[in-house]
Amino acid sequence: MSGYRYGGGHNPHDSRRYMDWLARAKTDIDTMSLLIEHGGDPATAIFHGHQAMEKSFKGYLLFAARQHADGHNLTWLCRQALKIDGAFAMFLPDCARMSRSYIETRYPTDLPLRIDVRQPDAVMSVAQKLYGHIISRVTPELT
Repeated sequence: MSGYRYGGGHNPHDSRRYMDWLARAKTDIDTMSLLIEHGGDPATAIFHGHQAMEKSFKGYLLFAARQHADGHNLTWLCRQALKIDGAFAMFLPDCARMSRSYIETRYPTDLPLRIDVRQPDAVMSVAQKLYGHIISRVTPELT
């Protein structure tokens, strides 16, 4: 498939097994849940939500396209998944919002990051929904 970045930009140590990516996505969801439940840093919780979505997409693309997709932009990753399955269109608006907060949840910025108290829960909901959506498409091949 055209549009997939691999080769020079791909880390040769990244797993090519889609279930490894999905297992790590689940770990990020679990970590996010713990942070929210125990009053952890909201920015860090949101970052784990982004990571869960990114790893979910990468696992799906390895499964469906048999190629590693490099990068962190959720909108781009969602568009790659959308080329395979039109149902991913429902995730595009959330991916666009999440992609804008990727840097700000990880690094200090000149302008303080403003996080609404409901935002981590909303991100968690989207990350869980995307993960479930992907697992429902991947699991049948496992049987």
